[in-house]
Amino acid sequence: MRPPAFDRFDLTRLGKRAADLEKAVRQGNLSAALRVLRAKPVLAPSATALSRRGVETSEAQDVVALEASFASWSDLRATGDTSALRERDAPAALIEAALAGDDVRALAIVDRWPDLPGRSRPCALLLGESAAAAGW
Repeated sequence: MRPPAFDRFDLTRLGKRAADLEKAVRQGNLSAALRVLRAKPVLAPSATALSRRGVETSEAQDVVALEASFASWSDLRATGDTSALRERDAPAALIEAALAGDDVRALAIVDRWPDLPGRSRPCALLLGESAAAAGW
């Protein structure tokens, strides 16, 4: 069974899907357990064993993220956060993420706007782009 189609960046809906998946496994739904095992086979030796064990919220979130082609829920969340970010706010968001130590969000911002060093001297300095920083 294929996972349902969804908007990759609707975090509220994706969070609900993760909660629904967690609940379905807890209730003994073997197709939900198989869905989890396809994404994370190390969690249990079989769908039956996983249904008995259940899944944690973080495991269900990671399954939903993997189905959306992200490495983890935190990667999905960071990318989803940048999808709502306006371009004019990107330099400040990049600096804020870097100062907070949020590498995933900072990299997502740079991936979305690779020309930031050329548009913002603080971003150029932050990213070590000395040529771009010198041009200011």
